Amino acid sequence: YSTFGLDRAIAGWSAGITYGWPALVVDGGTALTFTGADAEGRLVGGAILPGLSVQLRSLQSQTAELPWVALPARLPALWATDTEGSMQSGVVYGAIAGLTYRIEQWLLEHPKAPIILTGGDADLLETYLKLWHQHNPLSWIQSLAPDPQLLLQGIAAVRAKKKP
Repeated sequence: YSTFGLDRAIAGWSAGITYGWPALVVDGGTALTFTGADAEGRLVGGAILPGLSVQLRSLQSQTAELPWVALPARLPALWATDTEGSMQSGVVYGAIAGLTYRIEQWLLEHPKAPIILTGGDADLLETYLKLWHQHNPLSWIQSLAPDPQLLLQGIAAVRAKKKP
């Protein structure tokens, strides 16, 4: 579609040529994006929502009393008893729920497709999902392929194919 971001297009293409088609790319950056391509490498579609840090920053900047809170390195308490923990819990478990739902829906149609996590929060998202999985079995958890450099690899591949 006409407003489809070049970053999503290159990451999707890079995922397909690196991991095979079909492929689902979850890019955890300023925005949290989902981009799916089918077995022929055609765009299926996706979604865009605020990234984890943007969600926390928006709580701090758009409310009167909430502080700046960083993302935790591990899963926060599900039922926090302080403001900072409550903010982290809301954002992290909201992300886990959204990721889980979208990935499970994708795998209903593309059961063997790789799920590539990329972007600045790729490692953190993988940590959250795997820690959550320890207590809540997810059959697809082994399908995750963290690749924080996917977009840069795709740009390099595009550049290498370009003729001077």
